[in-house]
Amino acid sequence: MIAKYKRETGAMQKKLAEKIGVDEARISDILRGRIGSFTLDRLIAYVEKLRPGLKVEIKDEDEAA
Repeated sequence: MIAKYKRETGAMQKKLAEKIGVDEARISDILRGRIGSFTLDRLIAYVEKLRPGLKVEIKDEDEAA
């Protein structure tokens, strides 16, 4: 969603980093798919800063069927 936001808005990495509150290196890692050092909660928090009001729902695969 962060990469999609970047494409849709044309925002540069520096602006994304400022908006999310991280340094450019962290944004670069995310955009390159290097997310192993991030928790899911942290990534969701970053997206919420870009898309206020976003709701994330996680369903158990067995329950969704």
